[in-house]
Amino acid sequence: MNPHEDKFEMFYNLLRSRTLMDDIIARTVFKSPIIVAYVLNKILKPYGELISDGYSTTQKDITNIFNRSVCFDVYFENSDYVIDLEFSKYPGDVSIKRARYYSSALDALDLPKNEPYPNMRTSYVIFIVNGPILPKQSFIERIEGFSTEKALPIKGNARYIVFVDTSQCDNSELGRMIHDLNCADPDHMQDPVLRKIMRDLKNSKEDENMLVKDMMRIFNEEFKSQMEHDRNLALQEGMKEGEEKNRKKCFGDVR
Repeated sequence: MNPHEDKFEMFYNLLRSRTLMDDIIARTVFKSPIIVAYVLNKILKPYGELISDGYSTTQKDITNIFNRSVCFDVYFENSDYVIDLEFSKYPGDVSIKRARYYSSALDALDLPKNEPYPNMRTSYVIFIVNGPILPKQSFIERIEGFSTEKALPIKGNARYIVFVDTSQCDNSELGRMIHDLNCADPDHMQDPVLRKIMRDLKNSKEDENMLVKDMMRIFNEEFKSQMEHDRNLALQEGMKEGEEKNRKKCFGDVR
């Protein structure tokens, strides 16, 4: 097997065990605003929200030259909403204060210089996490900031943080989708849209599917980055070992 085929096989072996919660798949699938809106509507339907199509991108960096910068996993916007969708397989990486900071960054991003405050849109930060964040959390909880239910019904007067726990779900429409976000086998997925997306990804070859091509590009970039990291680490270890040998040669073992 030549190096290209070996890397190609490595990619597909990796892909078979990955879910929509995994970065390599999420970064590709959720570039589509249609798919993002589909997932958002499932999550926000219990709160009476209806998300129409808009613009989405993944890995959106928000640089703060004075304080901590953030990177949104999935950023979505339309005329009414700005939304950050975050995926985490590890509950320990998520906290209410982290969500609060992301929500502030999202609001700041929504108001360009000299733009009047009333033009701000409703904002949502949604953390989809494989475990509970709030005490006694059901599988979905919403924290209200300034809400249209408790304040004047002004457009954009709402800011929300939502936690979705994928480690538990029920047989509702939302519960079935939550199950599918953590499902690696398309044949066991229950949502027809997500099932088709995952089947296309996992059963297509590189030259047959644009999503697979994009994922292969991401995989290649990460593979090269890891190889470069390992090479630099080996060089550093080699330099330390060489310096230690030279020290002993010149001065003996004085410890």
